[in-house]
Amino acid sequence: FGVKLGFPNLLGGNVEYLTPLLDSKVSVNGDFSRIKSKWFGLEDTESGESTDNFNYSFLDLGSNYYFFKPGKGLYSGLSYSLIKFDGQLSTFSNDPDGFEKDGIEYYKVTNNSLNIKVGARLGGLFYFRPEVGYSFNPIPENVNSEIIYDDGSRETSTYNLNEEEYLKALTSGFTFNIGLGFAF
Repeated sequence: FGVKLGFPNLLGGNVEYLTPLLDSKVSVNGDFSRIKSKWFGLEDTESGESTDNFNYSFLDLGSNYYFFKPGKGLYSGLSYSLIKFDGQLSTFSNDPDGFEKDGIEYYKVTNNSLNIKVGARLGGLFYFRPEVGYSFNPIPENVNSEIIYDDGSRETSTYNLNEEEYLKALTSGFTFNIGLGFAF
């Protein structure tokens, strides 16, 4: 059992079971992350409530093969992941007459992918686990959103994640994480 920090899992749990297959060098594993904005106490200062919220969930199921020792050392893995990110943001816009319009922007991203990875589980009862990999279906470059204004009008926006240098890594397919855990 362990905890992983990285991308695309962000922060979550890890469970791995070492099977008796191939001299106990094959394991099955799962990673799960779930993050909600309400956990961070986001609040609108005027009304005490916020219309801004987001939900992120990540599920990864797969198998690892340990090259040298059962459950220890260098391994490679194959997995399938499901990512879901949705939310809403308070927004405003200027209409053609120059007046501000309040509204809410809704967005939703889902992505499923086959992944390969290589890592190392180091230690014994307590372990450290660095891991890197590649997602064959990376997060899309463009994220669409729909804005619904208080007056009932609607607008669609598209954000290109590659426009910002620091977001390009999200759409490259590269994955990484560091794990800490307890093995028995």
